[in-house]
Amino acid sequence: MNRAMTEPSDLEPRWKTAVPFTYIIDYAPDHVGNDGYLKEVADAPPVLLHVCQDVPFKGAYGPGDGFSYFSSRLLYPSEVEQRIITLKEYISQLHRLGVKLVIRYVSSILL
Repeated sequence: MNRAMTEPSDLEPRWKTAVPFTYIIDYAPDHVGNDGYLKEVADAPPVLLHVCQDVPFKGAYGPGDGFSYFSSRLLYPSEVEQRIITLKEYISQLHRLGVKLVIRYVSSILL
């Protein structure tokens, strides 16, 4: 093993203290519009929050109602527009609470 890769140089401090990178994956269908969930996030906001169906268009169903994987009906275009507005506000709330990155699950097979 290369010694230069395993030992710090004399010019660099041996140890650095940093806040850990926190990553939460949460596929529950009840995040959006849930003040209790936002309070939980605010108590300890992760750097990266990975959600599942908090999206206007789902991989297999398109613009389905609700935020669970399965949908009972497709949304009308006006409902999709409102869903996008709702989700933008939800994401803005998460960022204001301290979440740096929000990503969703994407299944390339379903797309």
